[in-house]
Amino acid sequence: MRYFIVDAFTDQPLGGNPAGVVILESDGFPKENLMIQIAAELRYSETAFVKKHSDKEFTIRYFTPKAEVELCGHATIASFHLLHHEGLVAGQSLCHTLAGDLRIEAVSFHVFAFANDGYTAHVRDFAPLYDIPEESATGTANAALTFYLQQNGCLDAEAECFFLQGEAMGRPSVVATRIEKDGTLYVGGTAAIVAKGELCPLGARY
Repeated sequence: MRYFIVDAFTDQPLGGNPAGVVILESDGFPKENLMIQIAAELRYSETAFVKKHSDKEFTIRYFTPKAEVELCGHATIASFHLLHHEGLVAGQSLCHTLAGDLRIEAVSFHVFAFANDGYTAHVRDFAPLYDIPEESATGTANAALTFYLQQNGCLDAEAECFFLQGEAMGRPSVVATRIEKDGTLYVGGTAAIVAKGELCPLGARY
């Protein structure tokens, strides 16, 4: 297994929101307990385990240091930036996640304040339920915020948003979203690879 550290929602290393990304080369996923242990060892809010089926189809599972979660926006951005960088993805692709059978659950508190500095809002996100004191960029929560703002008349029927997050953590991140008239949401951003390595076989001794 190869692992990477990728900073999402920034184009500068050591900015944005860092995520662990593990590229799997076997037929299946490791045991869940092992993936949790790896996520705990990497110590980021989320680590994505990426299984490639083809250059247009992938499955990603997301783990905090404590548990598996259904979806993580910044780890998804980090994963696909890495896949493009490594030449493992071509054009549009399909990503399978546990959110395919989506279960709504409150996993974080997302607070915001409107701004007059070129950003739609300044935001902060707290997820103590999953041992995440604060996140410096949260794609899924900002997507939900975009929908909330539109539904409450704060945005036009079609709008582009830029949310600044992570300032209080010294890791400013910019999360871009776009909402269409039918409610379709897009979330995006840039990323920067800051490290890579290889996980030793379990139980190996040197």
